[in-house]
Amino acid sequence: MSDSKKSNASSYLDEISGKQNSKKKIFLNLNNQDNICDFFCSVVKEKDPSWVIREFENLFLHLTTEENHQILQALRQIIEFKQEEIFRNTFIRVSYILINNWNSKRQQQYIQKLGRVFAKISNKMKASSPNQTRLNNWLINFTCTQEYQELDFFISRSKIKSKPKEYRAGKLCLTSRYASYLLANQSQNNHKSEEQREAAQLLYQQLKEQFKFDLAMYTARSQSAFAEESKQQNPTILGDHVLHLIKKILVKQRAFSYSNLANIFLKQTEGITYYSFKKSLVKYLVNSFSKNELTIVLHQNTRHYLKSLYTDYDNQIWNSHLLLRTSNRLLELLTTDKRGKPSVLMTLFTQQGKSLTLAILILKIILICPQSRGHLESCIAYLIQYFEVERHSDYQWLILFLETLEVTFAICLENVNYNVLPTDAKKAKLNANFDYQKYLLFSQVQDDATPVD
Repeated sequence: MSDSKKSNASSYLDEISGKQNSKKKIFLNLNNQDNICDFFCSVVKEKDPSWVIREFENLFLHLTTEENHQILQALRQIIEFKQEEIFRNTFIRVSYILINNWNSKRQQQYIQKLGRVFAKISNKMKASSPNQTRLNNWLINFTCTQEYQELDFFISRSKIKSKPKEYRAGKLCLTSRYASYLLANQSQNNHKSEEQREAAQLLYQQLKEQFKFDLAMYTARSQSAFAEESKQQNPTILGDHVLHLIKKILVKQRAFSYSNLANIFLKQTEGITYYSFKKSLVKYLVNSFSKNELTIVLHQNTRHYLKSLYTDYDNQIWNSHLLLRTSNRLLELLTTDKRGKPSVLMTLFTQQGKSLTLAILILKIILICPQSRGHLESCIAYLIQYFEVERHSDYQWLILFLETLEVTFAICLENVNYNVLPTDAKKAKLNANFDYQKYLLFSQVQDDATPVD
């Protein structure tokens, strides 16, 4: 064999050996990550939270430990092998392990204390060794990532009292006020760690329950004899107009009984072809609205859109899988079909002040396919992220729609009973043109609708 061939063969073998060593290092460090996570999974259940926080800071900021030298060695190997991504994922997973455990025990004060550890990360951190220098640089790099921003958000929202208005000087932070949609999107994101998805789902549920409870309490107390004394905070930014909106929703709900319409539609379309199902679906969506230019456009757009949707299945009997896919596409048609940019129909409805009509359309889709709610929340999350960088005046309509949608869902989909009664049963008539000032609202939170502490 010539020298050049020997050299090429040697280089090839070195390359293979290098790749094998690299894979071994990654495998080893993934094991190191699991060992560190398992350690904190164990101690967070057994040890005093203050000790756990101290051990977290010692390990991840100072490369020391009070007790377990195996996890210290595991972290040092990750650093020595220059596995920054594995370190970052380890830091994130351990953080959410602690957050989830303390959240489930209603020990939010320790989550706040954990946040103070993050606040100690800075360019001025001392380094007594090459490993510490590398660790400090990794920590500073981490603070510039989206993952860190998401983690910091969980820390800041760990003590939930009410929905933040953040509506001072004409400015509203969309991502903070409508955080539940972003959290719902995170909880469904398979690229996130299991611990983060769990934390997102838990906080999402807490925010939703708190809004539902606050709205019911505000509704009940705002019209009581002690309304001035109770000073119950309005969880919306609609002001007293929210009472008018709730009454309007209840009147429509009583007139059309959307849940009954959904059940009737599903029963009447059982066993028919997908083509016929789509034709019936258009009628179901449009029929409860009075005929005008807007509903004509809605009818034409949905009919044309559905006619060309999944045509390969037109001659087959529709099933739950097709229902889910169809409902998801309709939700995109009504919100965003380009991951953030509002759809034509959404723009049309909101610009003409028909946010409630749009909200009810979406409600009707969710009532026939509850599994699509997750996709709806993802669509809204994309809208929020898209408009967060825009000027406030550009998305006033979006704020009004989101407030309207949240109130509509709280009334029609949640376990709170709302009712509207006339102050004078002989004179007042319950119809679409009713005078809402002549009606009183009543709300009753059911036993399982408990507020967040």
